Amino acid sequence: MRTKRFTLFLLLAMAVVFPLLIGGPVFGSDDEEQGKAGRIEGLWNIVDTLLSGCTNGVPVRTIPDMNLFIHGGQMIETPGTPGVGQPPLQRGTPGLGTWEHVGGRHFTAAFRFFRFNGDDDTFAGIQTANKVIELSKDGNAFTSTGTTDIFDATGALIATRCSTGVATRVE
Repeated sequence: MRTKRFTLFLLLAMAVVFPLLIGGPVFGSDDEEQGKAGRIEGLWNIVDTLLSGCTNGVPVRTIPDMNLFIHGGQMIETPGTPGVGQPPLQRGTPGLGTWEHVGGRHFTAAFRFFRFNGDDDTFAGIQTANKVIELSKDGNAFTSTGTTDIFDATGALIATRCSTGVATRVE
């Protein structure tokens, strides 16, 4: 009898404590929305296409990219190439930023990274990116549109670029 009560007590305690330990998504109040919000979390392979202009731009080049969307709204972005344009400019750091669930399958992301002169390794400025993301219904792909502002070493805006992207989840 004593063993049965102890077992029953143990099962009841586990039933109460286990859901508290595993947690869950923190977005919104609707369970369905919460499930969709958490689906962007994880690692993604992305192919970004830079456009010649922001209005009716044509593709100029593609850049492979990886994004890690972290629970809580942080993100890390890293390109598949250190080059970021002419004159020869290099990236010395990954992009660091944030992401946000804005409703349904829609998200935004913003990140920034340092740029360096490829010839002498001097600081060339900062580049900031803002993306609008639409997650696929199955949660394993997304498309994005974005703008990137390029600032020189003094902080002056020198150019704005636009891009589109397609991504697949890394399992």
